[in-house]
Amino acid sequence: MTEIVRDLRSSLPIIIDTTYTSPFSIPPLRGRIDRYVQMKGLDRHPGEHSVELYATRNGKPFFVYEAVRNLSSKYDYAFWIDVESWGTGYGNIAWPDAMSTQEVLATGREVRDCIFFPIHALPHTTMKYWGDQLGPIDNAFSQSSFFGGSLQALD
Repeated sequence: MTEIVRDLRSSLPIIIDTTYTSPFSIPPLRGRIDRYVQMKGLDRHPGEHSVELYATRNGKPFFVYEAVRNLSSKYDYAFWIDVESWGTGYGNIAWPDAMSTQEVLATGREVRDCIFFPIHALPHTTMKYWGDQLGPIDNAFSQSSFFGGSLQALD
């Protein structure tokens, strides 16, 4: 699909990396397909999602980090914004605004450790008992369609 994307961009610049043949070929997810098959078994809607969808969602920080790392320009922050989020009543039109980003990411912890992602509802109160051993959080309180932070945090 590389040529189709290039044609759609016309004369606008774009870098297309075709190094990876599946989400499971990126370094952080390589060799983890069995874990994703297990995770699919925990999904309350197993027929709606594929293991590749889970992996693609979880690979987004890697793709953002790699894209910025391979640019010739230097950036302090990077953000992922899914195209689909603009059609769903996306309310954060000003993001990623440089001043607001500085303000939000500089509250408390080291900026290099902070990742910004919107929360549209509080997690269920039982989530206070959550631990890694319980597996994926099955609670809709955020979307992965928008997130960002420093390159160190994304790494």
